[in-house]
Amino acid sequence: MANKKTDLLSQRVDYEQGQDDNNKIIILNPKHFQTMIMPTDQEIANSLNYEKGIKEEGGLLCYNKRIYVPHNHAVCGEIIVCSHDHVTAGHPGVEKMKELVLRDYWWPKLKKDVKIYVRACKTCARTKSSTQAR
Repeated sequence: MANKKTDLLSQRVDYEQGQDDNNKIIILNPKHFQTMIMPTDQEIANSLNYEKGIKEEGGLLCYNKRIYVPHNHAVCGEIIVCSHDHVTAGHPGVEKMKELVLRDYWWPKLKKDVKIYVRACKTCARTKSSTQAR
């Protein structure tokens, strides 16, 4: 049984029928939607420059027996913060921080990153004892 009564929406006077513009639709070839082929972890490891000592060990990229961290500011920063600001760390100075971080990690410019962070630490600046003669 068909609906004999019309509703208000189908009888709007300001409703325009519009034009059929489906003739402008382009059907793309499925190859346009293929997922990008990502290299495997092993391929990434193999592509690194082994002369510089970067190797895959136990699922981790390592440099001289330390975990290699690609220079990602967020990851490197988190390692530095945890090594410096943690309650058990005690806000070590630049040289001690380099030693602590280098025990387990390595990334390009690690020493520079540590130096910048420690020198900018407000807690260290407030509590550091002066080494200047009075």
